[in-house]
Amino acid sequence: MKTRSQTTRSNIQPGIALAALLMTALPGFTATSVQFSRDTFLADEFLSPARVAVERTGDSGGSLTVTLTATNGTAMPGEDFVPVSTPITFAPGETNKVVEIQIQDDYFAERDKTVLIQLTNLPAGVTSTRPEATLLIRDDERPGSIDSSWHSTLGLPPLGPDQLADPRIVTRQPDGKLIVNVTVGDSLFFESLFWRIVRINPDGSVDPSFPIIDDQTQSNGEHKVVAMPDGKILVVGYNLPAGGRYTLKYRLNPDGTQDITFTNTLTQFGGLELVPLPDGKVLINGYNWSPLLNGSPIPKLSRLNTDWNLDPTFTGPASLLLSGLWPVSGGKVMAFAYGQSGANPSKLYRLNPDGSLDSGFAVGSAAGTPNMIGSVIEQPDGKLVVGGVFQTFNGQVRNSIVRLNPDGSIDSSFQTGQGFDGQPYQLWPLSGGRILVGEGGGYTRFDGEPVTPPIILNPNGRRDPALEGTLHDGVGWIASASPLYPNDMVAGEVYFATGYGLGRLRMDLSLRIASTRRESDGTMRLVANALPDRSYTLQASENLSHYSDVTTQLATTNRLEFTDPPTNSPTMRFYRLKGN
Repeated sequence: MKTRSQTTRSNIQPGIALAALLMTALPGFTATSVQFSRDTFLADEFLSPARVAVERTGDSGGSLTVTLTATNGTAMPGEDFVPVSTPITFAPGETNKVVEIQIQDDYFAERDKTVLIQLTNLPAGVTSTRPEATLLIRDDERPGSIDSSWHSTLGLPPLGPDQLADPRIVTRQPDGKLIVNVTVGDSLFFESLFWRIVRINPDGSVDPSFPIIDDQTQSNGEHKVVAMPDGKILVVGYNLPAGGRYTLKYRLNPDGTQDITFTNTLTQFGGLELVPLPDGKVLINGYNWSPLLNGSPIPKLSRLNTDWNLDPTFTGPASLLLSGLWPVSGGKVMAFAYGQSGANPSKLYRLNPDGSLDSGFAVGSAAGTPNMIGSVIEQPDGKLVVGGVFQTFNGQVRNSIVRLNPDGSIDSSFQTGQGFDGQPYQLWPLSGGRILVGEGGGYTRFDGEPVTPPIILNPNGRRDPALEGTLHDGVGWIASASPLYPNDMVAGEVYFATGYGLGRLRMDLSLRIASTRRESDGTMRLVANALPDRSYTLQASENLSHYSDVTTQLATTNRLEFTDPPTNSPTMRFYRLKGN
């Protein structure tokens, strides 16, 4: 038998629901909607809890309760996060709520994982424009992973199935914005359709204050964009219909407007290389042709002052046909002369600031069929890492990569074993003396073992597994099915092309001590994350200004345990971990 209160309640509820439906039809009535504030929320594995925001829009006059659930996506409940099913109540006038989801850390290098979050049990008459969202848990043991919170389409229109964008990062401006040169091409016919210069904000969005420059006039052509130290930008165009002529088109101010004070002209048949120098001067390399500066021929290798007049204090070696230039410390320049065959090895020279050959550097000889030097980077200690396609360097087997001492002699401590089976197209310096090796040359093996480029080399030349497979692991937001490749580095960050825009790698993940415990005898036991086959040094400090080494260990798994024995130092000690 029903009580009077039960009968009254059951009779009233349908009436209330009907009244709510009638009210939504009244003029001026605003329906209530409850939804997640965004499609994707980001969480770092080591930082718990994650916070997700729910908002109420429309009529907020009464109280309202919905249910938030967090279930598995690629993340596992109870292993990667604590599952949630909790009511959320909005008080009258309340429009925003935040729900915490506990993240569970581990010691393993993994892919980023997702949690599906949903809003359910919405009251009658309440709608939701975003009832589902994703919580992305970013792994903290794997430096080099794709930063899923950052990508840029560079403001490009939708591309066709056979069209690809080839972005080339030029420079980071002082405010953190990036100037990018983009060529959009037809991959079926290998033609350039158009190119653009665009500036993007640090979050990857297009900066609307910088005028996007599109050029669709140069069929089968390309453009080079050269960023100068003062923030100005040189734009050089190349056009096949015009006989393969490179032309300096104009100079842009740092804000993207054309610099009308710049009236110099520079043209060249064949190749043309412009290399900005730290002092604002620029090297002009015409390869085997003499460029025309303001209509007059200049030496194939020349240096221009900041006013774009020839620098009379610089005279390059006239007998050399140089195919690549890389500025190094002390105002000197590494110069590469292409040998074109095994019988004529490629040569690597160092030029003094006045353009003369540096007699203190032993000329390098890269031999093989074919042979060429594609990249030279200088490390903080003055050593030079040289990449390209060659079998021997100065008569020693090196297979496409070698490190030289400052005097040009081979550094035997750089142990790359059998080297590469193809060309490491580009090298980039990373922190701690590590080296990022691009994949443009199509190598598939390093030191006799199969690898998936790009790869990272440790300071001793051995392979670092941190990055491998990152750019080929099918991360969801990457739409391109074509191979990805590192594109450029700006201020230590690695960007890569996706076939339609830019992505970014997370190279700044620090080594982290996960737990500490002091034993009764004063011994400290510490557990840290690690990457196998890398050595780590535990350091300690009493004042945070000076750290001393405690012990060094080689990691065999993703977990590493250290012991700091009792000492006479103060009981308060600070620890940090350094990768070697």
